[in-house]
Amino acid sequence: MMNANFRFAKRIENLTPTMILEISAQAARDPEIINLSVGQPDFPTPEPIKDAGTKAIRNNFTRYTAGSGIAELRQAVADRVSRETGIPRTAGNVVISNGAKHALSSAILALVDTGDRVLLPAPFYPSYPDMVHLAQGEVIFLPTEAESGFRVTPAQLEAALATDPKLLILNSPSNPTGAAYSRENLDLLVPLIKESGIMVLSDEIYDKIVYDGRNHASLASYPEIQDQVILINGVSKTYSMTGWRIGWLVGNENVAQKIGMVQSQMTSSPCSISQKAALEALSRPEEELKPMQTAFQQRRDRGVSLLAEIPEVKCHPPEGAFYLFPDVSAYLPPLEPGTSDCPSHAGDSPQRSLELAQYLIKEHKAAVAPGMIFGADDHIRISFAASFEEIEEGIRRVGRGLMEYRECAARDKLKE
Repeated sequence: MMNANFRFAKRIENLTPTMILEISAQAARDPEIINLSVGQPDFPTPEPIKDAGTKAIRNNFTRYTAGSGIAELRQAVADRVSRETGIPRTAGNVVISNGAKHALSSAILALVDTGDRVLLPAPFYPSYPDMVHLAQGEVIFLPTEAESGFRVTPAQLEAALATDPKLLILNSPSNPTGAAYSRENLDLLVPLIKESGIMVLSDEIYDKIVYDGRNHASLASYPEIQDQVILINGVSKTYSMTGWRIGWLVGNENVAQKIGMVQSQMTSSPCSISQKAALEALSRPEEELKPMQTAFQQRRDRGVSLLAEIPEVKCHPPEGAFYLFPDVSAYLPPLEPGTSDCPSHAGDSPQRSLELAQYLIKEHKAAVAPGMIFGADDHIRISFAASFEEIEEGIRRVGRGLMEYRECAARDKLKE
């Protein structure tokens, strides 16, 4: 039995479990629930990639590799990034990790000291703040609005840079909003980044999932800040390989070396078998990605149109990724005066959307992610990485649930 006086490290006091995985696990226990909460493609990993993994096993490629990944995979990543950004990179600029999330956490541990400030546009991927807190840094949230496409503005960034932050985390296309920074958007931010000298983690894991003929714009394609940018990416979303757990970071060679040292002490090396599968993925022609991209475009369009049919629900059409992030504030209790739905620090966000999500999964068999975990309690996140039929029925259930939820709240208020 644990000593009653034992105290865990303070760095984990504000940590919470990954709520999306908990919701998804709850949905998996009931076959009647339509799960629109989880963020992973519903397509199988392509056969040639699976074959490369099984071949690695048959060839006994099952031992430790170099801590930063096998040389041929690092070079393949460097070649792709060089080709796509126009800036030459080598294997020395690359660290292969156990998923993009691992690359992010290793980079933050290598860069952030106790008390260092980290700028984070909101809404945000829920793990970002916890990663910073584990490094004992301080998060400064930059709230964004649908009117600005959920993108941080130059004026916002300039004001935030006056607080002397060490790091900016930028996610494009974004989870949960689907916001994507165009070349024109980035052109306005780059001079500020250059002048400040701030380091930037550019999370571009959804770079191949963009809509309406858009071309992905990478912050890693600007020569004037190439030593300030650490590009994060991986195979999970593009090749439907979430469980294979291979991601990477690309940055200044000295930065990559330091982050590789951190990673080597955490996990020794990435999975050998998955690295071979990832190497095959990167060798595949991009034309093979088009069927999945087309399916996601069709699902996005249908999801947006269905949400538009629900009275008082507003949804900014996502430009990338595979999430809808509707504003459902009309169906939620009003916030207390002077309260924002974006947290000022971890753990203080309102939880109205959590109560709504719990109601939807219990009473209407529709699993969605509450906006509060993304720092936007007026919203819910709906993943359209599901079948067309599930998206249609799931959003219809959400619509019915919102109506009944508001009616229930009104009746309860009358009883007071």
